[in-house]
Amino acid sequence: MTAARPSPLPSLLSSASLHPANETASRLAERFRYLGLDENARAALAALGRKLAPPRETLLDRFYAAALAVPQIKNAMGEKTEGNRRLLGAHLDTLWAGRVDAEFVASSVRSGRIHAGIGLDEWYVSAYGWLLAEMIALRFAAQKGWRRDEALAREVVALVRAVFLDLSENLWGLNAQFQDRVHDAMGKAVARLDESLQETVRSVQGYSEDLLASAD
Repeated sequence: MTAARPSPLPSLLSSASLHPANETASRLAERFRYLGLDENARAALAALGRKLAPPRETLLDRFYAAALAVPQIKNAMGEKTEGNRRLLGAHLDTLWAGRVDAEFVASSVRSGRIHAGIGLDEWYVSAYGWLLAEMIALRFAAQKGWRRDEALAREVVALVRAVFLDLSENLWGLNAQFQDRVHDAMGKAVARLDESLQETVRSVQGYSEDLLASAD
């Protein structure tokens, strides 16, 4: 969040006032219902997590190797790669435990803000597509045989539902960060305009005083 600063702009421009708590809670409840993230889905996610936990570090290794091969991502991350890896690992642990709740969503929004702040808006969506595909591939790799498996179907469907909740909330965070940027830019523009007007007024006053002096 940007630091507080004096500005003639109305507070309605801030992301917090645009998304009050009661509106956010209502929006989340609707999103959970729409995506079908009920107790059964959470249980399926927890079952999936027990299968994905063993290759967790390998998955993160491959994820960051692929990401850092992209110059824009590498430049944006800078020295923050290890910290981001820890945060992503913790986020996956929560997802794989089936704890898809308000706290998980808040983490998603924070992640969106962080990635928007370092200029990885659209790359985040692509990276999540990579991660989702790899998680599904790992789950199928853990399957024994090719028989029909209802549990497998439930786990994969629950994963897709939860990931798209996660991604939608990341985009919510990206949008909030964008609004903060607009607010900041408008505040600075108004400050520059005010300074320019004051300078103009001072110049006019000085010119008027010169004219009066000349007339005298």
